[in-house]
Amino acid sequence: MNSRARLFILNSILIAILFCSVSTTTAYTTRDWKVGDVFYYTYIYSEKDITVNKIDEVQDAVTSSIETEYKYVLTDIDEISKEVSLNVSIPWGLFPYDMDYDTSNTSLLLIDQLFHFQYNMDYSTNESRLTDFYMLGDTFTFVVEPDWDLFNIVLANVSDRDRQIDWLPTMNITFGDFIDSVPFYQITGIKGFPGNTEEQGPVYEWKLEFNLANVIYRHEVFIHQPSTFTPYSQYNATAILRFTEGGTLIESAYHEVKIIEGETYSTETVISFYNVELRASETSINFYTTSITIMVIPLLAYVFKRRKK
Repeated sequence: MNSRARLFILNSILIAILFCSVSTTTAYTTRDWKVGDVFYYTYIYSEKDITVNKIDEVQDAVTSSIETEYKYVLTDIDEISKEVSLNVSIPWGLFPYDMDYDTSNTSLLLIDQLFHFQYNMDYSTNESRLTDFYMLGDTFTFVVEPDWDLFNIVLANVSDRDRQIDWLPTMNITFGDFIDSVPFYQITGIKGFPGNTEEQGPVYEWKLEFNLANVIYRHEVFIHQPSTFTPYSQYNATAILRFTEGGTLIESAYHEVKIIEGETYSTETVISFYNVELRASETSINFYTTSITIMVIPLLAYVFKRRKK
């Protein structure tokens, strides 16, 4: 299991203390959460590595996964201090926890956690290379004051082209540098984001899709040898963040598939934190399930293609 997988597993233990809280400002929508409410959530981390034998056309698949259940009991809401208190039950025990956030802070936290970028300098070409990317990170916010207009005004700043996202010894990397390099992306819900789908009414669901093929590189460092940068021929990443209109988290999910052309190795990663009761009560196929299906098809096609050769 790589370092990133271990990081997410460690973060899963800390999910119990990562959430948003309430605001005393007048919301455009009425809260659907209150003192005494009980919430059940499930956290899933799964990583599947597939290796295909080029000669005999057989494959090996190794899956690392963790699935943890959480129970949140909302015990108090302090409207003056903007503090929400709850008891969190996890397999390792019971943890009382208090934290205060208002709508502006909640959306600012989301901006900070929405994207992760890592660039490295390729000294053979004197160019910067994107070597790591994922979305949502360890943002597991499960109750929000549903002032969606204010929330989205702040969230729109994530698309600021001049916002610095990383830096190297000889240059600063901005969000504009990143977005200009991406061959395809589609954003739903973030007003002002290039290529977003216009929404009517309050926005409390967001979907972000990126195709980073030949934009992101596998970076390998060797002793006494130059490091290498190998472009991923396929790198599809999708993030979903969904609340009820009243401010209760339904789902926070991330999915990626990455493949290097001509090699035998591919990886599929799924990270999901969802409300068990709310997601189970949905009668239609939600867009998270649809996006997962769309993104798994290229991975299966790759495996079958390898077998036919």
